[in-house]
Amino acid sequence: MQVLNADREAQKNIAPFLKHSVLRAIVESLANSRDNDFEAWAKNQMVLKSLREAQRLLDTGHVTEEEMEHALLYHVAKDTQVGVDQQQINTNISTASSTKLTSEQLVMILNQHLMERRQGNVHYKKRHFTEALEHYSKAASMLEGLSGRAKEEQQEVNASLGSVFLNVAAVHLQQQYYGEAVQWCTKALKLDASNDRALLRRAKAQMGRHNYQKAVVDLSMLIQQDPANLDAHTLMQRARTAEYAETRQH
Repeated sequence: MQVLNADREAQKNIAPFLKHSVLRAIVESLANSRDNDFEAWAKNQMVLKSLREAQRLLDTGHVTEEEMEHALLYHVAKDTQVGVDQQQINTNISTASSTKLTSEQLVMILNQHLMERRQGNVHYKKRHFTEALEHYSKAASMLEGLSGRAKEEQQEVNASLGSVFLNVAAVHLQQQYYGEAVQWCTKALKLDASNDRALLRRAKAQMGRHNYQKAVVDLSMLIQQDPANLDAHTLMQRARTAEYAETRQH
């Protein structure tokens, strides 16, 4: 493995990232990259900055290892070049729509989107919904229209984008803008029709709009694929009761 054969500086640079399985996998991917130049990667300040930020997010619990894997792991290993600066990252973000990006461009944009989502999460927990929405919307704008070079890359982009759409929907639910919440959940479901969170969240929004029958449809689908989902069963009972009461009134 190139890590063991690298010079002392390179080994020292990557040593702090080996305690997390996801970051360790990224380092291994770098070591096995086709350009066969691990030492250059291990001394690249942009790569180290991304890894340090990823480590900080994991250590502070802002993201799970699964979320970090979705955002980073696949993309670092392939088709990459050393020497991308922050100005180039910003250019990549602003010009990425409908473009087949290199893996390095893609991982940098995904990192940027994670930073925005993290800031959004901080504001959301404080119930600063306007500020949260600004960050979530910016994160979504970074990802919409992105195209990975491989099927697996596009799946990772879609997974991240679906999560951002649901962040936006959650804000609209809190603000009781139920129509907007339905729209954003629907966008997430277009990416993944079986997304549990999207189905539940859209059902809640439909309940807020008094569209009980539509809520029942979403909840039925959710319960069919996840029979043990207690939230879905509870909301289904409420939806059935409200639907029956509405029918009695007419």
